[in-house]
Amino acid sequence: MFKKTGYQIVRKALSKELTSFCYSALKVRKEALERMIKDGCKEAEDRNYGTIGDGQIKDSFSIYSDSTMETLSLVLKPIIEKTTKKKLVPTYTYARVYKKGDILWPHKDRHSCEYSITLALGGDKWPIYMDGIELNLNPGDLAVYKGCEIEHWRNEFKGKECVQCFLHYNEINKKALPYDMRSYIATPLSTRKGSE
Repeated sequence: MFKKTGYQIVRKALSKELTSFCYSALKVRKEALERMIKDGCKEAEDRNYGTIGDGQIKDSFSIYSDSTMETLSLVLKPIIEKTTKKKLVPTYTYARVYKKGDILWPHKDRHSCEYSITLALGGDKWPIYMDGIELNLNPGDLAVYKGCEIEHWRNEFKGKECVQCFLHYNEINKKALPYDMRSYIATPLSTRKGSE
């Protein structure tokens, strides 16, 4: 299916226990950042703890390169390679805790996202659309898609909360950008060399 459409769902890619752990880890990250902001900690300005609001979603928690999610990208790499039939290198991860009213506008991903994964970790269900086709994921399910080629989006979220992790990979070749041009996986954005 992936070769024909450019996307595919993999059901139960994560066990119930691992899904629950990852969901809880991101919730702890979000709550810790909110507490740091409330307490006036200057460290809350360090994006390595995450951020509230980014260029795509206003006022929702997100985090680049969380070490748990980056480890998950290594653990899931064999499943992604089997689905895409490609040899891949991880580039980066990004995770969000969406809230009611959020909208993910139609877009295509940047070059570090040749093969993108959206992984449902918990909360209320929220379909993702791939070239107009609605995909519904349960916690532990993931959708693999050609991030730079397939336009994808989510309509306005009607639920209370939805926790998603995005894992990105490039095909191993001369154009690959291992670790999103960072020195190693699970390192912060500030370690990137050059720019795209």
